[in-house]
Amino acid sequence: MPVVKLGLGTVQLGLPYGVTNRRGRPPAAEARRVLETAAECGIDLLDTAPAYGEAERIVGDALHAGLRFRVVTKTATGAPTPAALRETLHRSLERLGASRVYGLLLHHCADALAPGGEALVAELQALQRSGLVERIGISVYDARELDAMLRLFTPQILQLPLSIADQRLAQSGHLAKLATLGVEIHARSVFLQGLLVDIDPDFPREVAPHRAAFTALREDLRRAGVTPLEGALAYPASRPEVHAAIVGVAAADELLEIVAATKRRVTFVFSRYALGDEAALNPGRWSPKVIAVLQARTSSSRLPGKVLRPLQGRPMLERQIERILRSRRLDRLVVATSDHPEDDPIEALCRTLGVDCFRGALEDVLDRFYRAAASRRPDHVVRLTGDCPLCDPEIIDRVVAHHLEGGYDYTCNVLEPTFPDGLDVEAMTWASLETAWRESGL
Repeated sequence: MPVVKLGLGTVQLGLPYGVTNRRGRPPAAEARRVLETAAECGIDLLDTAPAYGEAERIVGDALHAGLRFRVVTKTATGAPTPAALRETLHRSLERLGASRVYGLLLHHCADALAPGGEALVAELQALQRSGLVERIGISVYDARELDAMLRLFTPQILQLPLSIADQRLAQSGHLAKLATLGVEIHARSVFLQGLLVDIDPDFPREVAPHRAAFTALREDLRRAGVTPLEGALAYPASRPEVHAAIVGVAAADELLEIVAATKRRVTFVFSRYALGDEAALNPGRWSPKVIAVLQARTSSSRLPGKVLRPLQGRPMLERQIERILRSRRLDRLVVATSDHPEDDPIEALCRTLGVDCFRGALEDVLDRFYRAAASRRPDHVVRLTGDCPLCDPEIIDRVVAHHLEGGYDYTCNVLEPTFPDGLDVEAMTWASLETAWRESGL
């Protein structure tokens, strides 16, 4: 089996991305190390976009420092006119500090298929003729989009989802068709946001019904002497139509591990592990992931050790955890405590109850809360405190529902108390929490 050619995706350098990403967005120095490591390993293709936070600026700094890459960027969200498309490219070039890019893709196929889509394609072609772009293309999600797009124009670069779980475009013959058209194919989602390679993934609700299939794949790979990472990379390598598999990392050591895994020549029959459930295969259709972080410590000045004081023969914290777990809107609960030895009993209780426990700095409550949430990479975070044994799971669900339905950054019942003390619930987006955490140190 051939060795897959890698391209480096940069979304994780600019944003905390991926349902199994527990590191969050890397610091600037680590992001630079990732790019330097990519260059040292012979990876010369970078995939980026205006929507990837600071990614284009980070790549631009690396290019300015002398690293050499073929950069593929994309159109910005909300650029459905030729003039807006042209403007977003110029802004990307400014952030990259470059006079041209290797590739420019329409980030959303729906823009090209909507009324006026022909004008967008014409603008792409005009930008290519001007010398600002070497190759033009589009990003698609499924066969329907791909067929409609091919009726509009033939891209030179096409980015599409492809993984052991998502073999739809291979089995339908679309990969072979694209190869005959001379299209450069970039495979994305080869790890399905980490679900194919993570040791203990938190499956989104849409993927959870297929948990047994993921377990069977992992076990069969183990019997074949193949790691999940080697297997995930071997599938795109088995497709001769694919020019590059786009992989994303949050640290240089992760990239080195991926590069090492590509050296292994794997013989394995992948077809039996393909899923046909589109909702499970498209991360854009996954429900928002909501976790609760329960802050608890034993060093209370007014009543030391109160969270572990007995209530009807069981620790107060255990009573509260039991009630929180009755919530129907929470995907996960993490207890955040300090790294001081006096809080060892809290960690021990969590192990007994089968609940995640994160330990961090005693004095920096925000940092501990943020890192506890980052350990499970949610879309939304609910803050609860460990001195509320009578917390009501129905109130938690009502606050979360209101938060999600309203699209709010922050929702609570405490700024103007609407429930008795002890029923406090705060919900926030991950982006809001990360912003607060980053700006708290400025």
